[in-house]
Parts: sequence; C-alpha cells; structure tokens
Amino acid sequence: RVPNTRPWFRGVVSQRGVLLPVFDPAVWAGLERDAGRRLQIVAVALGAQAGGLVCEDSPTLTAPGAELHTAEAEGALSPW
Repeated sequence: RVPNTRPWFRGVVSQRGVLLPVFDPAVWAGLERDAGRRLQIVAVALGAQAGGLVCEDSPTLTAPGAELHTAEAEGALSPW
C-alpha cells in the first residue's frame, strides 16, 4: 500500500527504465480478491500514456479491432 493514495493504486513499477503506475480495477470496482490467487501485472500503453493493471488471470494478446463482433442482444455491453 502506498501512503496517501487510494486503495486501488497499488504502486509503481519500472519497465525497461520507464516508471508505470499500477492500478487494481477489482479494488476500484469494490470486488473482493481471493487471497490464494497469484496476481499479475499487465502493462498497457497508448502512445506516451502507459500503466499497469493487476489481474488474476493471464490475458491473451489481441490486436484491437482484429475481430468483428455483432450484437445479438440489446444493452450497453452488447454483445459482451
């Protein structure tokens, strides 16, 4: 825990000499973590903006826009 920060800010890591802030979206969303699970940090970047996200499962690499999804149901997160 970093003093004087929100609980979802987990700290800072250095990736190839670049400091990345690390955020925990589960804590931000109010979800509880299983204490026995191994956590991983996934680095994400868009241009000069970069950061790390804490996750429980190892994500797969995908290129944004590589798949075309079609909506099958109505709703804000359709088709997910």
